[in-house]
Amino acid sequence: DVMFSFVPHQAGTFKVKQVVDILGPTSDDNLSPLKTKEFHQKKLTFLATCKPSTNKIIMRVNPGITPLITNPVGQFVQAAPQESTMATESSRMATLNAAKTHIHDHQKTSGVYKDVQVAFPNDRAASIRPSDRKAQYRTIFTKMERYNYVDPDYAYTEEEETIKQTHKDYYTNYIKDRRELRLKEKKDREFQETNNDIEIGITPAAGLQPPTYSVAECFNEQKKPKTAPVTKGRMMTTRQLASAESRSVTKEINEGLNAMPCTVSEKEDCSLELTPQQLHQVVVGPSTIDFGEVCVRSTSIKELNIINSLPMYIWVQVEIDCDELQQTSPLSHVVPPMSKTDIPVVFETNSLGKFK
Repeated sequence: DVMFSFVPHQAGTFKVKQVVDILGPTSDDNLSPLKTKEFHQKKLTFLATCKPSTNKIIMRVNPGITPLITNPVGQFVQAAPQESTMATESSRMATLNAAKTHIHDHQKTSGVYKDVQVAFPNDRAASIRPSDRKAQYRTIFTKMERYNYVDPDYAYTEEEETIKQTHKDYYTNYIKDRRELRLKEKKDREFQETNNDIEIGITPAAGLQPPTYSVAECFNEQKKPKTAPVTKGRMMTTRQLASAESRSVTKEINEGLNAMPCTVSEKEDCSLELTPQQLHQVVVGPSTIDFGEVCVRSTSIKELNIINSLPMYIWVQVEIDCDELQQTSPLSHVVPPMSKTDIPVVFETNSLGKFK
């Protein structure tokens, strides 16, 4: 059994096609020793869905105003499950949504208490003051301002608060400026790497995006046609020669051919000497050309076919030692790979008789 595990890295739907190759000892057609190769292929489709899960937030009530160093102030604050079980007390009046009641309002005060916080019923006038001296607390019903006790022996004065805040803002701005400078230098270094003397035809930092390939395109690229293994020095079969010849016949070229190698690739290919196996892939024919009955001082033209089944250029030269075939032209061709061309053979004679 083969077990596949799915480990998601992000939320969403996962779908991919996978090709599984089954390997085993196989033999070739020429009865060679067994080798471990692929003998079967199976396509699998994997589907999965990753859904995000959230933690359930358990709410608890923290009655009254507490110091800043302890738990948060107010109701519906996040707490761990083990902490929620420890809090058994409750604040009944604070959970009755009494902050929105207007029964005890003696006059319209719309907008006056916009930024004012509401003190809970069990709050005392002389309890520990809030962490922020500027924060205002009023009672739930009568909206009376809560007494804000300031200890002159331990509390900061207004000047000390201003100096402390100024000192904090100075280092905050310093860290912010250093970060912006570091990011700017990083962008400058990246721009210098791309802004060089090499011209590649695109504008640096122009926002080019690489193309994205779909699953189907990536799957098709991996699929390659299977070809029979060709051993070095082994002659090709008749079926292979016929298949290569049939492909070359469909690409017939009669114009634009060079009489001599001109380009670098043509010179490189034509300078090589063909092996016996390569000569079997070059067909020149027919072997016998019958011009039939030809009148004296008239011409007869027959075609000499040249089929190149090699993946390289070949240079074909025709040598003529008969006076009757001297009108044949051109006598050389550079034949492109996997193509076919014709050489017109011209017969002309000034005397009666048979020509062979």
